[in-house]
Amino acid sequence: MEYTERIALWLTDKIAKKGGYSETELEKIKYGIHLNLMGLNKGAVIFILSYLLGIFRITLIGFIAFSLFRTYSFGMHAKKSIFCLSSSILTFVGTAYLIHFFKLETSYVQVGISYMIILLSVMIYAPADTEERPILPKYRDQMKKRAIRNTLIAFTISLLLVYLDMKMYATSFCVMGLIESMMINPITYMIFRQRYNNYIYYLKGEY
Repeated sequence: MEYTERIALWLTDKIAKKGGYSETELEKIKYGIHLNLMGLNKGAVIFILSYLLGIFRITLIGFIAFSLFRTYSFGMHAKKSIFCLSSSILTFVGTAYLIHFFKLETSYVQVGISYMIILLSVMIYAPADTEERPILPKYRDQMKKRAIRNTLIAFTISLLLVYLDMKMYATSFCVMGLIESMMINPITYMIFRQRYNNYIYYLKGEY
């Protein structure tokens, strides 16, 4: 058992002793605590590493961009925290370093092409759930609309960044959007042997 899971279990036990929670609710509480602890741990490693490499600002921009895309689109998650941390370092620090090192600047045309792909992916595949968090049908339409809205907001920000001659930041937005497009694609789920459309199995009682 990982240390974040042990802490989450300990905190959940403390909450359980106060009473008033069902087993299902306690399981959700433990899962939420575990996710937050992993997020804090992952964020600390990413930003300390980016600071040491001198790419803190562009890493932060990428992190904000990815959060904007992922909030309602969701997508595939690594099942183990070590894989989650490794993939996050590659996603945020790796891409930021490449953009910074090669001075990758994006034009209006490239922004337009990138967002055609991103928006089409969001319209078709978002929201993409996980086995741990199946998204029920009553929430899916609303989340898709919000995911499309966030994509359009990101598109506007990207165009503004190009206009302000902050083209590497615009590149970061485009790259993060394209990465999120891959994370919600069923082919990616298949490659990493993860189940897609988990809400269907949840409704069938196969949990």
